[in-house]
Amino acid sequence: MDGKLKFIGKIALQLRDLQNKKFVILGDRDAVPSYIIAKLLEEAGLEVVYRAVQCSLCCHEGTIDPEDQEAIYQLAKQHGPENLIGVLGQVDEEHIRMSVQTLSKGDPTGVGPLYGVALGLIVYHALECEFRELFERRLYDKHLGFYSKFYECRKLEDLMRELLGPGMRKAV
Repeated sequence: MDGKLKFIGKIALQLRDLQNKKFVILGDRDAVPSYIIAKLLEEAGLEVVYRAVQCSLCCHEGTIDPEDQEAIYQLAKQHGPENLIGVLGQVDEEHIRMSVQTLSKGDPTGVGPLYGVALGLIVYHALECEFRELFERRLYDKHLGFYSKFYECRKLEDLMRELLGPGMRKAV
């Protein structure tokens, strides 16, 4: 019982630390939709300031749409990039790579406003274990449990760690 209380306490502390952050969600029409991720965050009392639907087949080389890049750039100017956290819902590895690159180091394709702009955002994937552990399990499962059955969260976590490295993985 004590272990469970400590774990719930840890979650409460993590969520408290996230209260001042703003969330930018890039869902995927063929994987995890942005509105589902937004429902989880909002029910946890967190603020979603932007959400968009990405499509790896529709986007130029799998990068973030230029309109979405512009909106994220403006939000970073308004709130400060240190106060934004990106959450991805794509499952295509190349699309994830391009999105993480764009949100952290800048658009590598040169097609959007984030070309050459290193925002340095903290980025999570909605299905990785590190993101899931920020929430009470019941709440996470209510919104994203269905999707987590179809994708290997450890594989996504390894990919995110490879892309961002250990220094950019902690929001709390």
